[in-house]
Amino acid sequence: MIRLKIREAAEKDLKGLGQLIKIPADSEKKPTSESPIHKFYGRLGVVPCNGTYEFGICSFRKREMVARQLEQHLTTPELLFALDGDFVTPVAPVIKRDGKTYPDFDKMFAIIIRENSGIILEKEVFHFALWPLKDNSSALVGFQKGVIEGDIIITELDEEIELYF
Repeated sequence: MIRLKIREAAEKDLKGLGQLIKIPADSEKKPTSESPIHKFYGRLGVVPCNGTYEFGICSFRKREMVARQLEQHLTTPELLFALDGDFVTPVAPVIKRDGKTYPDFDKMFAIIIRENSGIILEKEVFHFALWPLKDNSSALVGFQKGVIEGDIIITELDEEIELYF
């Protein structure tokens, strides 16, 4: 069994793998637009894509924090934004061998995505369905249209991955 200690999501960990998105404090970023009734923080993340990007909400149930498989998307980045609770997920960069992609277990890590924050994972980055820390929580999920129909690549693992604090 591979054991991954869960750590806070940080920009430095996601370098080359994705982007961290969070509601910034005023001291961190000046609003792009502001009035007495709103503050707009624009361009917190950028998703390059060809075609249409779709969004949905996925509800997750609390379960044993053990991964027996990982997933990736070959054609699109994926947004995972925690709406009403904190989540945990493993993240693994890609190793390419013989024209195929594999998770780099030596560089894999587990992060916690706090409520009202999220990540945009680059295409091909390995991850899995989020583990909520509450009994049930929901996340905003976004990716290129058609992913559900044909771009969820599941990799069965030879060894289980245990996520722990």
